[in-house]
Formats: sequence, C-alpha cells, structure tokens
Amino acid sequence: MIGSSGEIFHVKVKFTEQQSLLLDKLLAEGSFGSTYSEVVTGVFAEYLRSNEKKKEIK
Repeated sequence: MIGSSGEIFHVKVKFTEQQSLLLDKLLAEGSFGSTYSEVVTGVFAEYLRSNEKKKEIK
C-alpha cells in the first residue's frame, strides 16, 4: 500500500472464512481489481469514501 506522501506500507490482515468467501466473489466479479491485494485495497478505499460522504451529510 502506498501512503499519500508516497511512502510504502506493508499491511498484514487476517480474514474469517465468511470474509474469504466474499473476497473470492469480489475477485471473480472484477470490479475492485484482479488480485486479492487490489480487491482489499479497493474495498477499503470505497469504505473510506462512503464514511466521508456520511460525515458530510450530518
């Protein structure tokens, strides 16, 4: 993962079986990327964007 200032971060994550199944479906769908790394990064970025929108509405 590359931070906003260009520095590289390594992030270790663990997934439950249910989360792994969801990741497999998202990977097969292809809308968040073509690798697990891209899918995890894309989903996290979408989560952050949606939370920012929620904050703007309040």
